[in-house]
Amino acid sequence: MRFQEGDQILVCQGHEPVRERVIYRPVGGPIEFGEHSSQAAVREAQEELGEEVVNPRPVGILENL
Repeated sequence: MRFQEGDQILVCQGHEPVRERVIYRPVGGPIEFGEHSSQAAVREAQEELGEEVVNPRPVGILENL
């Protein structure tokens, strides 16, 4: 499984309850206290997709505060 293929990225479908609409977001989630961002990315991919991450490499960061 690849997270990026050319100019396309893997996203998860979600629901925005306030506006009552379907949204799409990159796979991921919050970084836990004391966790490095690369560890969080691997953990979140395993949790959300049930897939092992092999040879991860950064492609970008999306920060939502």
